Amino acid sequence: MRALNSTEVDKWKCRVQAEDPLEADTVRTLLARAYAESAQVESQSSFTAAKLPDEDIRRMQKLSAGQDRLAWTNGEITFEGAMRLGELLSVGPDDVFYDLGSGYGRLTLQAHLQWGVQRSVGVELSMERHNRALEAKGNLQPYLDTKRPVDIINANLLECDLSDATCVYMSSTCWNDVFMAQVLGMLEQ
Repeated sequence: MRALNSTEVDKWKCRVQAEDPLEADTVRTLLARAYAESAQVESQSSFTAAKLPDEDIRRMQKLSAGQDRLAWTNGEITFEGAMRLGELLSVGPDDVFYDLGSGYGRLTLQAHLQWGVQRSVGVELSMERHNRALEAKGNLQPYLDTKRPVDIINANLLECDLSDATCVYMSSTCWNDVFMAQVLGMLEQ
């Protein structure tokens, strides 16, 4: 693990290498700054049903028929929860990590920075949340290792190719049973 000193963090000068995942405190600082510099987003540890633009809601309804508004509630794993998840699953450089319903992309970016995964992919249906995730990724660009891609995808997760996934995360507490069965069926293939 590699730690950045405050000068490196403040100047956004460091280049992270695939073999050097960052220490937790450094990742926490980088994520906080990346999201502070992007549009204001809800607290990482909260579950929110923030008002999305009507156009975004109509688009999501069209792309994910059968889901109701509850399914579009944003709930992200906490930073500490993500740390523990990575430890429990022993996620590392041989893994391709997917976050289905990635919201603002924090876990997708944390997986890249802290776990050192081979590839990190966030799939989010909301264009509003997707765009905020792209802003944060842009703010973190000096720290992202281009040899290990970070993909932020705006799509219906049921239509994504997950064939290279070795680890998949879903915060699915608000998804209905029919949709959850579809997701699990897709993952079993």
